[in-house]
Amino acid sequence: MASFTIEKRTKANGDFSYRCKVVVKQKNAIIHRESKTFCKKELARIYGRKRDQEIENEKSSPSF
Repeated sequence: MASFTIEKRTKANGDFSYRCKVVVKQKNAIIHRESKTFCKKELARIYGRKRDQEIENEKSSPSF
């Protein structure tokens, strides 16, 4: 099952950035993890939703 979280981070100059962490777990074990940093929270949220759907679609599609 894929899920994502967004973490607010403070840069050295005082501005904020947002890190989207995508994690895939199977039987309570992490089988895939990735993260990407964005300047806006909404961009991070869109990325998280998109990657979550992509990963779920890959898992549900039959592999040959």
